[in-house]
Amino acid sequence: MAYPEDPWCSTKAVLDWLLYHHVFRRVHLAWFAPEFDTYKQTNPRSSNPWELYRAYHAAWFDQDPFEPYVAMKRQSLSAVIERKYASQQVHGIAKDELKAMVDTAPLNLFYPIVYACDCSKLGPERLQKAGSARQGSLEFLIVDLKEDEFSLLFADFKHDPALRKTVLEGQAGKDYPEAGKFIEVFEREKYK
Repeated sequence: MAYPEDPWCSTKAVLDWLLYHHVFRRVHLAWFAPEFDTYKQTNPRSSNPWELYRAYHAAWFDQDPFEPYVAMKRQSLSAVIERKYASQQVHGIAKDELKAMVDTAPLNLFYPIVYACDCSKLGPERLQKAGSARQGSLEFLIVDLKEDEFSLLFADFKHDPALRKTVLEGQAGKDYPEAGKFIEVFEREKYK
């Protein structure tokens, strides 16, 4: 996808991207803010893409298992997994196995990446106001974001060429990879 004219940003961990790409058939859920750094605006720190980027990067760089945003990410992905299984949107991997993988994912899978999306090109019915957005935070939740609707930014995987190949080159594929690919990447990263 070309870089958006009016980019809204969402910070994700590589683990997010891998899960949505390989297990959830390339349909992503993401919160988008109108700028990468919403400091001094109405967004709380947890809704500021720069703050999230910094937290994930620090956890990755320092290999800090106690970073609170890592724990919150594990919990939120576990909740997503529950919802996906309840609505029968996942096949090929047992729910408990997938949740265990998220709970034990190595910190190198929390490397931060940024999704950039031109939200004005999506229908207004797809832009949900939830959470802090109901209290005035500048953000939208998009629950059905397809990979051709966003660009990846700040994906500097120079320290991990195998992960770079999986994520950056993995975007070009036309078919849906099986859940087994997620397991393969997870296992490789876990036992590095």
